[in-house]
Amino acid sequence: MAGERAVYWAASAVLARLFLDEHSSEAERWAQRPAYHFLSGLAYAEVQAVIARVRRERRLADVLVEAAQEAVRTGTWRAMFASAPWGWIEALARRHPPRGAGLWHLAVACALREELGEVAL
Repeated sequence: MAGERAVYWAASAVLARLFLDEHSSEAERWAQRPAYHFLSGLAYAEVQAVIARVRRERRLADVLVEAAQEAVRTGTWRAMFASAPWGWIEALARRHPPRGAGLWHLAVACALREELGEVAL
């Protein structure tokens, strides 16, 4: 995929592909782009937590929850096991408003951009 970008999927973007919301059409457009699509272990855990909550609270029929689970397993993304240098996390925390998991995702995307060049989050 020379010359094509990498797309780092945060949990909110994956969830927008799984469950219809105001960001679903944009998430679908990104999913259709020819690129390397990455999903971190943290994003996977966050998505699994939401799917489990949807199931527990019976917000959707079991067949739809299973379809969401299958979509996560077979999506366009590749599993990525990464972290960012702590110094980057500290610097980004001072400059940007994301906290917690959002800050971690931003730092990992920045680290991935340094490795691969152009990365979209």
